[in-house]
Amino acid sequence: KTKYEKILKEHPYIKDAEEILLRLASSYENIGDYKMASKTYQEFIHYFPLSTHITSAYITLGECFFKQNLYLKGIKILRRVIRNPGAKENELKEAYYNLAQGYFTLGLYKKARETFYEMLPLLNNTEEKLKIQLKIGECYLKEEDTHSLRKFLFALLNEFNNYSLSFQDYFEIGNLFLSVDEKKEALQMYEKAINKEEVGVFQRISLLHRVAKMQRESGDTSAAIKTYQKILNLNGKDVLSLFRLGDLYYSLKKYKEACYFYEAGIKENPDDEKVSWALYQIGNCYQYMGNIEKAREFYQKVSKDFPEDFWGTLAKKRDKISSPLFIRGEKS
Repeated sequence: KTKYEKILKEHPYIKDAEEILLRLASSYENIGDYKMASKTYQEFIHYFPLSTHITSAYITLGECFFKQNLYLKGIKILRRVIRNPGAKENELKEAYYNLAQGYFTLGLYKKARETFYEMLPLLNNTEEKLKIQLKIGECYLKEEDTHSLRKFLFALLNEFNNYSLSFQDYFEIGNLFLSVDEKKEALQMYEKAINKEEVGVFQRISLLHRVAKMQRESGDTSAAIKTYQKILNLNGKDVLSLFRLGDLYYSLKKYKEACYFYEAGIKENPDDEKVSWALYQIGNCYQYMGNIEKAREFYQKVSKDFPEDFWGTLAKKRDKISSPLFIRGEKS
């Protein structure tokens, strides 16, 4: 930076001044001095308006303004690039994208969406096109225009099959479908994301939990059980999955299986916040299986170990009404 400044100061009319000034501006940008970078790019634009690098300089100047939170200045510069008939296709794409992002940052979601739409005809690469389509969907979401977003997504649904989608692509599309309460399509996208080879174990487990929760909430118990089993295949120590499987089997009145998973969850993490609930549920399971003595054993354990807990208090009452004295109508 200092070298370029010195050369220009000592030799302002040097033959290579154009290149040196551009490098100086770039040097300021690289060290994060966007104020000086902006000033230098403006000098470059003023002194070399016919340079082959002029459009690139305008685009970078717009970015420097954005990084200083001078969005209106940046937008004005980028709109000038878009109106330039001499701008190359790759320069136009960059200018359109940056302009749309500027509008989006300012909360001008309609303007951002319109700009992304204007950019689409410039895109030949399907992956680039998908990226912008997802941005358009995000704009609809920010505008809270769920009707248009739903219509937009279903129009693209068949087109998605022509794309080579990544885990993140499927995940984002699933989120958009979920935002308009289209859970079936959201689940389809999440399941495709889960099956991508590049996804890591942590990401896969996290998304499987989301899928299982949606399946539980929709009443698809069988599918939820299969999903939690998939999680345990990846991580057999996943306590939440163990407890959820206990709940699901309990809802199916499969009390033996429910006990197994509740006990497995407790064994895996005795300090988990759901332990009191799991112990209480085990007591219920034994009661429904007709083993009152074993049920009371667990009720007493919950009330003893968690006396201030809601489930501890409830277990104490269940233990009392399960006692032989209470059943015979005698005082305990």
